[in-house]
This record gives sequence, structure tokens and C-alpha cells, in this order.
Amino acid sequence: MGYKHDGHAVEVSATKTHRGWKPGLRIDGEDRSFAATGRFQFKFFPEEEEALIYADACAEWIINNRLN
Repeated sequence: MGYKHDGHAVEVSATKTHRGWKPGLRIDGEDRSFAATGRFQFKFFPEEEEALIYADACAEWIINNRLN
């Protein structure tokens, strides 16, 4: 799912694993997924929608606190 937030291109995704749904995130084409940042790499969710909501919230936080 892709959209613009404060002028930044955001793509959130969720990948099904044996541990649950793992959120993924790209901002302006750069991988900001939780495995790439290390900060959230062990976060898994039982439902895909929860993983997408979490990735979206993280995108907002990264853009507001790190990029702007």
C-alpha cells in the first residue's frame, strides 16, 4: 500500500511468516523495514491488518521525528 505523507513516499507491507505477520516499510524508496532498522525486527502480529497499522504508525513517527 503506497501513499504520500508530508511529501514523502511511503509504502507499507506485511509478510506472512511462521511466527505471524511481519510489517515492512519503505520511505522515499529506502528500506525502513523493521529488520533493516533493527529497532522493531522481532515484532510480529497475528493479523495482517495489525501489521499494516503498526507499519503505518512507524512511518508517521519516522517522518515526524527523523526526516522533518
